Amino acid sequence: MREIVKKLDACRARIAMLCGMDVIVVVDHGRNKVEKFRGKVRDLYDAVFTVASGDKLSCFSYSDVLTKNVRFLKPREG
Repeated sequence: MREIVKKLDACRARIAMLCGMDVIVVVDHGRNKVEKFRGKVRDLYDAVFTVASGDKLSCFSYSDVLTKNVRFLKPREG
């Protein structure tokens, strides 16, 4: 049980480092449905965080990142 809490705290810290940076977000919705978009990590809360992409605001939980349903990629420069 403690190991899960440590992983969750590490996940929160990594996402906090991404706050305000441009990232590419890859969301796996299951059944070969994958959504990719460019945005910025905007706000961090206890259980969730938000990503702003243009006028769209998406909300994800930290467990989505731990289970690899949500991944972050560096945008290519150029």
